[in-house]
Amino acid sequence: MESESQTKSNWVNKNSPLFHFIYEADWALGRLIAIILRSCLFLALLILALIFLVAEIYNIIEYREGLADISTLEAVFVVFLIVLVKRYLVYTKKTGLRWWDKITTPLIWFGKFVLIVWFAVSIIAFADLVKETDFLRWALLRSEHYSQIVAFTCILLSLYISVPSKKQRIKIACKGTENNMEPQSKSTITLQEKSDQTMQDI
Repeated sequence: MESESQTKSNWVNKNSPLFHFIYEADWALGRLIAIILRSCLFLALLILALIFLVAEIYNIIEYREGLADISTLEAVFVVFLIVLVKRYLVYTKKTGLRWWDKITTPLIWFGKFVLIVWFAVSIIAFADLVKETDFLRWALLRSEHYSQIVAFTCILLSLYISVPSKKQRIKIACKGTENNMEPQSKSTITLQEKSDQTMQDI
């Protein structure tokens, strides 16, 4: 009886090597699964965004007649797209954002918008199935321009909201001035920050 109770206490003892191994292995396994799922979700959104982006580009140059193939809506979209791409490059240039993040961030946002649109279409399709109506089929046949407007809006909005956070821009901009500061001014700023933090705590 004493040996059995001692064995159970060793399993429960948090300082035992076995418990420490199980603890670390369980933690590592959870993090590994989270990384795999996050990577799969990232790749799925990226592939989805690329598929729909290529499809929209193909719709613009469908007849391959150059500028004559572009409608007024598509011309307006191209103009706004050039302006937003230029804006995005200017903003990201002032941050430490890596080049692959600059490319993938708008695509990931566009993939999220595509999922939202798919979810809305799925709700309409389910309502048609329950009520035995053909509203979705009618909408797809009659609203080709509206679907293009939705796609263009999602692309432009993805570019507009993909700019890095303002904190990253401020940190990069202030890095050079912080290196050139005198020690006395640095200590003054540190004391000021501490006093501000104290006032916030109060």
